[in-house]
This record gives sequence, C-alpha cells and structure tokens, in this order.
Amino acid sequence: MAKPLFSSTVLGLIMALTTPTTTPISPSFALEKQGNQQDSGGTLIDTSSKLPGSFLGGPEDLATPQEEIPEAKIPGKPVGLVATANGNQVLLTWNKASSNSHITGYEYRQKALSKSYGEWKPMGGGDGSSTSYTVMDLGYETTYEFQIRAVNYEAKSSPSIGVSVTTPRPAAPAGFNGSSGGGNQVLLQWDQASTDSDITGYEYRQKVDSSKSYGEWKPINGSDGNSTRYMVMHLDYATTYDFQVRAVSYQVKGIPSIMTDVTTEAPEQPAPPADFLVLIEPVRDAYHYMPRPRWTLGEPSSPISGYELRVLEGDIRSNKVFKDWQVLNILADAEPGKGDAGLLTDYLLLPNQDYTFQLRAFTPTVKGLISETTVNDPYQQPFPPGPVSAEIVNGDIKLSWSDYTNGVAAYDYEYRMKQAGGSFGPWTMIENSFPDGIYTITPQVTRLTHSAIIDGLEPGTIYTFEVRASLDGLFHLDYPQSPSASVTIPSQPAAPTNFEVSPQFVSGDYHYVPWLIWTLVDSSSHISGYELRILEGDMGSNRVFKHWQVLNLDHVMPTGTGSVIVKDDLLLPNQDYTFQLRAFTPAVKGRIAEITVNYPPQQPLAPAPVSAEIVSGEVKLSWTDHTNGVAQYNYEYRMRKGGQEEGFGPWIMIENSFPDGTTSYGNALTVLTYSTIVEDLEPGTAYTFEVRASLDGLFHLDYPDSPFASIITPSQPAAPTNLEVSP
Repeated sequence: MAKPLFSSTVLGLIMALTTPTTTPISPSFALEKQGNQQDSGGTLIDTSSKLPGSFLGGPEDLATPQEEIPEAKIPGKPVGLVATANGNQVLLTWNKASSNSHITGYEYRQKALSKSYGEWKPMGGGDGSSTSYTVMDLGYETTYEFQIRAVNYEAKSSPSIGVSVTTPRPAAPAGFNGSSGGGNQVLLQWDQASTDSDITGYEYRQKVDSSKSYGEWKPINGSDGNSTRYMVMHLDYATTYDFQVRAVSYQVKGIPSIMTDVTTEAPEQPAPPADFLVLIEPVRDAYHYMPRPRWTLGEPSSPISGYELRVLEGDIRSNKVFKDWQVLNILADAEPGKGDAGLLTDYLLLPNQDYTFQLRAFTPTVKGLISETTVNDPYQQPFPPGPVSAEIVNGDIKLSWSDYTNGVAAYDYEYRMKQAGGSFGPWTMIENSFPDGIYTITPQVTRLTHSAIIDGLEPGTIYTFEVRASLDGLFHLDYPQSPSASVTIPSQPAAPTNFEVSPQFVSGDYHYVPWLIWTLVDSSSHISGYELRILEGDMGSNRVFKHWQVLNLDHVMPTGTGSVIVKDDLLLPNQDYTFQLRAFTPAVKGRIAEITVNYPPQQPLAPAPVSAEIVSGEVKLSWTDHTNGVAQYNYEYRMRKGGQEEGFGPWIMIENSFPDGTTSYGNALTVLTYSTIVEDLEPGTAYTFEVRASLDGLFHLDYPDSPFASIITPSQPAAPTNLEVSP
C-alpha cells in the first residue's frame, strides 16, 4: 500500500504546479466524505450516464473538481454485477475492472421495492482485487435493487448497472418434532435458526383428527430468533394432534415446517359409583311419581367435582337414546358415605314404563366410568281431573277442568251426566279435548286446563256432569270421588209467530230487500233481541245458511209486532229464499221460526240517463244501470229520425255491452256505465234513441218512461267540382 500512497503524493505535487488555482485534497478526506451527501431531492445523484472524464458522483466524492482529474486516474465502472439471495442476505459478485491497479476498494448502495436508493456504503475488508460481497440483515420477502462502484484515492467510478433480487420467506424451521409434555400438554422443539436478528418470533398451528383442517396460526409469546421450544397446554386428553411451526420476520410469515403428530396422555377416570339404585316415590301435591337416585360416595380424598345423571325412557336397548347428562347437586347435603340426589322433579314418571338411569362422577378434566340401573314404574291409575265446572255459553253447556299431568301423560277424557234426580248415563268420550291454557301450581308443576261443549240438552232442566281421565284403558281413582258439576239450562224462548217476509223496493238503491214482520215472542225484558239468517236457493237436504245476524229492533212497534227491513240482503229475481228467525236471551237461543219465499220475476229497471254524442262522425250512445252487477242484463236500442210524426223502428240487440266503468251512486250502490256505437246514419239528420234492458225475456218497466236521447248527425261536405286527372 506504500506505493499507491507515494504515487498519490507525487500526483498531488504535479497538480499543484500545473494548476496553481486549485487546492489538493488528501485522499483520506475524500474517503471520509464519500456517500454521506444527498441532492436536494433526498436521493443520490445517478452517475451511470456520465461520460468518461466528466464529473462522476456527487460533490461529496472529491474536494478537487472532477474535471481536473485525468480520465486515466478515474477507476473503471464494475461490470457483470450479479445478485443472489440467500435468506435475508444477498451475495453481490462482479468482474474486475480493466484499470484495477488504481482501485482501492468498492462501495454499494441499495433500494427496497420502488423506493429511492440509500447512501453509498463501503464494502468492508475489500480492496482492488475484490469481486464479491455479502449484504447482511435485509428484510425477508422483499425486492431489492443494488449498484456498486469502484473507489481509489482520487475518484469514484460511475455506478454499475442496477440488478434486482427478491429475498425469500424465512425458511421452514428444521428438526421440528413434538412429544408429550405430560397430561394434556405437548412440547414442540426445533433447531435454532441462523443467528439472524430479523427473525422476530415463531407461530404454531394445530389440528385434531387428520381428516380435519388446521386451525389458525397462533403466535408463540416471548419467542425470538433464538427460540427452539414451546409447550402447548390445555389440550384434550388421549387425543392425537398434528402441529406445524413457522418463523416470523416482522410482518413476513415463514415457510411452515414439516408436520409432526403427538397424542396426549389419557387421564385417570373416576371409578363407577357403587351401590347405585333409584327409588320411585309418589309426590301427592304434584300428582306424580318421581325418581330418587342413591349410591355410595367415593373416598373423601378423591378429586371428584360432582356427579352427572341421565335417563333412557322405554325399553329400546338395541338403540339407546338417552337424554342429556344432568349435573346433580348432591355433595353438600349427602348423608355420610351416601350420595343422595333427592327427588328429581324434572323426571315425571309414566305408568308401566321402563326407565334406565346412568350415573358417573367427573373431575375438572375427565368423565368417570358409568353405573347403570333399570326400574319399572308399575301400573298407575291417573289422578282425577279437578275441579270441574259447568256454565251456559250461547245456550250450550261448557265443561271445564284441569289436570296435573303437566302434559307428560297423554290422557283421554270422558264425561257422563244425569238429568234432574235420575241416574248417570254411560260415559261418553270427549273428542279433541286439547288444553285451553296453562298456569303454575307449584314451582315444579304446571297445570293444564281443558274444556268441552255439550249441546242438544233440554231447556229448563238441571244436569249434573262428571269427568274422568283414562290412560291405556285405566281410569282415574275415585279419589276422593269423581269430580262433578251441576247446572240448570234456562228455558228457550218460543219461536216467533206470524212470521212473514215481503220484498221491499228501495228506490234510492234501485233494489228489492226483505221486509220482515212477526209477532213478538215475549214482551218481557228477558228477551235480549232477535237473530236472522238466510239460505239462498233450494239446497235440499244440505242447506247452508249464512251466519246469524242480530237485528236492530230499536224501532219495534209497540203493538207487539216486530218489523225490520234488512238492507244488507239484496234480492234477486226468480230466486228461492229461506229465512229463519229466533229470539235470544243472555243465556240461551230461542226456538226457530222459518219461512221460504220466492222472489217473483222482476222487470229490470230502466237504464238512465241515456246520452248521445258524435264520435268520429258516428253516434255513441251511453247509459247506466242500477243493478250493481247483480242481474246480468242485456240491452237493446231503437231509433227514429226526423220529426215526432215518424215512429220508432224495431228494437235492435246491442252486442257486447260490457261495462265501461263504475261510479259511486248513493251510500250503498255502485253504478255501472255502458256505451255502444251506432253506425251508417244519414248525415245532417235528427235522430232520437231509446235504450231498454232485458232479463230472461222481460223488459224494463216504463218508469217513468223509456229513457231517450236526441242528436243531429253532421252534414256531409259537398262533392268536389271540376275534378280532372292528367297523367
């Protein structure tokens, strides 16, 4: 190194003699300043495009202006630069420059992704003969671009061509394996990574059962580049798990390791409870039988947290379907050496039913072995329903009662009755006696309420009713006796007499409605009112009446006669109507009076008004009807022309006279509008038109007379004169 230093000194003296206006700069100062300055934009000046002999690098490279350094003194630009990534390191290699006798070392600079280049950095330990350098401590999974330049005591070369390289993800940890950590723990271990400060920690993931997917990656808290083990805790006992681990560098996740599987150890199960039996005890207040499990407790030092019980209803041994396990609260009140769960109010037992009970102890980590016993609840007669009540509802008897089965037993119900002082008749099945409601009796039992309607009974008679429950042919015990209830059916009002119905014309609505007249049944105050229903047409043996409607009798005549016009029932012509009328009291419906009438053929009302207008040179007739679509009318028109001395022509059927629209008419009626076009009339002539409706060959009444309308058709223009046609 002495020779280059001597040459540099001589060169400095020569330059001082030949260029007295410049001040030589020591090489050590030039090296000290290189790469430390930036341009105004914050990025280094790219010198790769400078011509030989021009100023190379930034003003920080030399204190002496670069123009005054002979080209022969400037190092040649490195060529053949190649970048190879290895983990978070990059190996840079290049070819020697031809003028390497002047090169004292090399510098490099880098940029990440699309950012700007950083400062030039010296390649430590390099000299003019170097052709490679390793850049350390880079980020993983990042694209870098590198440039290098040669350096001597007097100048910097122009930068090499930039090369790009992408560092990989952190490599998969080697030597990964897992082993039991005791109980429900697994110890994971792997080889230490290279002393790479960019490994910031590790993550692991696991799955149970090889057919399932891995769970999410979980960070290993406290891990870093030097970590080589981790204990996974709180796993299931006696279960095989698959694990993987990966290194992490800041936000970059490494390649997962190979998979390792480990099976956790099986815990020790508590022994099955000894002397397990289930007592069946009746509970009179709840009207049920309930189970009471008992067994011998384990040793006091045993780490048992509690006991669980489940039950199987019915004998289906080949395909057992137990209820869910229920935790028993028995340790605090247990007798010395005995476990006693007390009465289990959630298990209501049915008669003649097998029940299989299973019991096991449990610890915080494992379920114990099972003890099992089967019991049979002997035939049990259902308890009597009660209380039973009877009330009058719309003239019928409504029986009501409750049961104590809480819906567990699907009971059927029967009733029997006796009239006045007679004997009870046979038991009669009550169909569809579903619950009407529920209410709580005790915190453990909910009572269901039922009801049934008994009709067809004789008015003015006392009846006594009894109700009993049955289950599989067994009837309830008479305890203390079958519940009963008595009620007196009030007498029925007699049927109205002198019942007549006449059609009443309502001129405002252009309809007929029924007018009812009858003699009042009983003028005493216990008659609340009257009800009417109607059957339209002769339905024969399968008559279907409308619903009963209460008549408004506010204006009943004081002469003992009822009279009312029912405006809601519009009558059609030539139609049978059957009317039924009855009185009612608050407790019972009266007997029925019935009459059938035939509404005779009725001439349709006159369509009105009729209008005529000119539309496109023809006459448009328009009219309305008042049938509200109840009667399907046909329409005809006739006309006369000229003065009154000329008579009307024949009636002409109007085809396809469908409604054009509807308009409101009065409070209860909608009027339909119709129209038709009359063609081929003589221009400039007065015409008068009449329109009539017909129904089954009957024409409307002249009421007050047939509606008519007059109009004059427009005159035709005269024929053009002097008409000539030339080719």
